Amino acid sequence: MRNRFSEYYKLSDEDLKDHWEKDIFCFDTNVLLNLYRYSPSVRDAFFNLLEQIGDRIWITYQTAFEYQKNRLLVINAQRNAYKRIRDTLNKKKGEIDAELNSFKKHTYLQSNKLKKQIEQAFYSISSDLDNLERQHPDYLAVDPILEKLTVLLEGKVGDDLPTASLEQLYRDGKKRYDDKIPPGYMDMREKQNQGNRSLYGDIIVWKQVIEKAKEIDSSIILVTDDLKEDWWYKFNGKTISPRPELIKEFRDETKKRINIYQADLFLELANKNLAQKTAKEVIQEVRSVRFADEFEIYKRDFDDIEDKRLYCQVCDPGEDYPLVNYLNIYEPEDIENENVVIEDPDQLKFDFAGQIENQKREHITTVQTAECAWCGEFHIICQNCHETLPTSADSPIIICGCGIRYYFDHSYARIKDGEGYEIRIVKDEIHCRGCGNEIEFTDFTGDHMCYKCENKAVNE
Repeated sequence: MRNRFSEYYKLSDEDLKDHWEKDIFCFDTNVLLNLYRYSPSVRDAFFNLLEQIGDRIWITYQTAFEYQKNRLLVINAQRNAYKRIRDTLNKKKGEIDAELNSFKKHTYLQSNKLKKQIEQAFYSISSDLDNLERQHPDYLAVDPILEKLTVLLEGKVGDDLPTASLEQLYRDGKKRYDDKIPPGYMDMREKQNQGNRSLYGDIIVWKQVIEKAKEIDSSIILVTDDLKEDWWYKFNGKTISPRPELIKEFRDETKKRINIYQADLFLELANKNLAQKTAKEVIQEVRSVRFADEFEIYKRDFDDIEDKRLYCQVCDPGEDYPLVNYLNIYEPEDIENENVVIEDPDQLKFDFAGQIENQKREHITTVQTAECAWCGEFHIICQNCHETLPTSADSPIIICGCGIRYYFDHSYARIKDGEGYEIRIVKDEIHCRGCGNEIEFTDFTGDHMCYKCENKAVNE
């Protein structure tokens, strides 16, 4: 079965290490463009790794073309961020001033004093923003990232496809998109008016990677920061793996294996398999950039849904309806909030209302339950396994299949603005009071004993 359906199985550590030691590394356009979005120290660390594997790097012609085409757009977006923030500050300041002016006759508010304090605060923020903008490098004039990539990729860029081959690929691509065959079909909405080369860019990259594998008779490691579902197999809001269809198509055409990673996981695995020493802080910043992109994708998808009623993954009546995990996604800056501790990066995709607590940390994260428009009950997403769990105010205990029990603490359990209940985790981790081992199943009886010790106690 594994041989027939290898695309659904992870490689062993030994096989994976063998690939990392022998395969060539191919990078997608978004990985190269994200170099402009990292801090200088993180960018240097990334380049250091690229230089270490430089003799095994190769990129497609389409990747290089898209990089050259979009480089200035990314640079300009970084520069425009200061103006956008400044405009937002001025707008908010005007709104606050207008609101305070409406209370000039208020006896105790002291609106003039407040206005001066607000004026000073906004002036301080604006000054800091001006200083940051002056320190921002002018990549339009001198671009050291372009210079480094030019040297690093010299002689390592593939050839373009002939015009006839491109025209055939566009025709094939239309059928693939209609049938939702990955990759690329998720680009239809935003790129359908940008020309075929842009619209079918992912397919061009994909086919050029396959042709390279055939040419050199080798497996390939592809690194991409494309986050859409036409590259990644997702279940219950969690990214499980690259799309199995991609791995199968690559294997069928080349008799080889392709391993696909996002940039942060690529850095982690390079530490493990290539004896690299990329710092944890570097990997975290790279991951944070990905989170910001994921947030934009999820927010855009939810904004585009006309029927914004919520259907849980337990009773979702069809693909045309939004799932509960499209509601209220974390803004990336929320990670810095002292009351938000992210243990699992995938928790960034959910924003539940109410605090979850356990015995190990006072605060885990902020989560929200939502009422399902199909069954009428409230639902939560388990913080451990991400399964969607129906809940009810009539039932104080919700037991997830992974072993975590949730309960409504009725001392403060209530619906918040019609959006959800506050909930707590009863037990995140239970140890048997008989043998001391961790209980892997839910402790239904509450006696803190595993089955073996329970049976032993009964027999005695």
